[in-house]
Amino acid sequence: MQFFLKKIPQPPKPVLIIIIWLNIIVGILVIANSVYRDVQLEKRYPGDLRNRQVGARLIEDGKLPYFYKWRPGDAIRYYDPNNADSFKVSIITATPFFHRLIIPFCDKPFNTFAKYWLVLQYVCFGIIMFTALSLCRTTFAKLAVFNTCLLFLLTEAWILNAENGQIYVLIATFFSVSGWLLLKYKNAVALAVAGLCIVMLVLMRPIAIVLLIPFLLHIKQYRRLLTFTLLPAILYGLFYLVSPFERALWKNYAAGMKEQLKLHQNAGPAMQKNYKIDTLTQLEGFDVARASQIMASEYEPNKSENGNIFYLYFIVTHTYMSLYLLNILLVVTLITCAILYYKGSGPDGSNIARAVMFGMVLYMLTEIFSPVHRQQYNTVQWLPIILLLFACIRSYNNTVCFLIALGILLNISNTHLLPMRHTIGELIFCCAFMLAFYKQGIIERPGVRHKI
Repeated sequence: MQFFLKKIPQPPKPVLIIIIWLNIIVGILVIANSVYRDVQLEKRYPGDLRNRQVGARLIEDGKLPYFYKWRPGDAIRYYDPNNADSFKVSIITATPFFHRLIIPFCDKPFNTFAKYWLVLQYVCFGIIMFTALSLCRTTFAKLAVFNTCLLFLLTEAWILNAENGQIYVLIATFFSVSGWLLLKYKNAVALAVAGLCIVMLVLMRPIAIVLLIPFLLHIKQYRRLLTFTLLPAILYGLFYLVSPFERALWKNYAAGMKEQLKLHQNAGPAMQKNYKIDTLTQLEGFDVARASQIMASEYEPNKSENGNIFYLYFIVTHTYMSLYLLNILLVVTLITCAILYYKGSGPDGSNIARAVMFGMVLYMLTEIFSPVHRQQYNTVQWLPIILLLFACIRSYNNTVCFLIALGILLNISNTHLLPMRHTIGELIFCCAFMLAFYKQGIIERPGVRHKI
């Protein structure tokens, strides 16, 4: 790893070639081991993926999904064992737009769908890595990007994404593609696709609207990008207006999220009797009985963490933080970060690399302040942000790089000697990026200072 390159001279070419080949060999071994591990984990039943599939099927069939509970007589295609709880609200939480994205594939048997999804996660991993590598200008930057990717495959964030069939690697891919287009190109096609990616991110995760804050701070500089972002948003808005079912979906989603908020804040969510198939052994080709046996025989303590500010407050005080206070803290944090960014971004804000990364960090901060529990798999969204930093870094500031390295190692570690170590690692990432944004000359992309 090249975290302290300021003090490391350029090695002779033969040594550099040996280093590159060693990285390639280690990379092949790490990736092969990760693929094998994740294939085994997928056999444990990726429960989160099942609720996405059921949600897409319900929407495909013209049904509202966010309070759906399976009843005897309903088709087995709508059955999700994890949804047979005691709550009125469904465990389906992804947005209507995300479910529409997977409708073309949602009718596949669950066993097949789960395998496709695992392959998709590794395709996304490849896209994230290769887009970052294409932005690097030195061999050392490429080695930093490559090794960071390998380390992320060892984090609990990646492991839980694979095990649960989560969507956050896909979100990270949209981060990478939009950032790559904005940093690599400056033509209208690239801006249009980047704008479309941003709109899709917002429709999949509404909090992603904060990605636009750094561009709005320098609106004259980024007028074209904002225009290209507005156009697909208007088109979807028109679809929303002319489609009664789409409007009903989003209203149903909003109501479901309000009920989820009550559930996560222990504020008296609505309860009801729901039905479970106790004799279920197979679910669309997936061996549920075998999955239960595997989990029982390979039991491991839960290594995930709820990396939220309100949860950290609860650990310390044993009381829930009021939503009013939580929102105030979020607004103050975002404003403070925006001021630090604005001071370090120069008079015209023309450093597109800083703007892209700052928007992504604001997104992660907003997620950390979410009143809904975050699981460990959310952390994988840091990967494209860190890779962009190493690809675009001009001065290898020892403090920034050390903090990033420490945060990654904490997210790999599973020692119980340090409680909330993964969350601490995320907060360290935030500090590292704020330092990089505030200090001039750390993040630079020569040749891309232009109005977009």
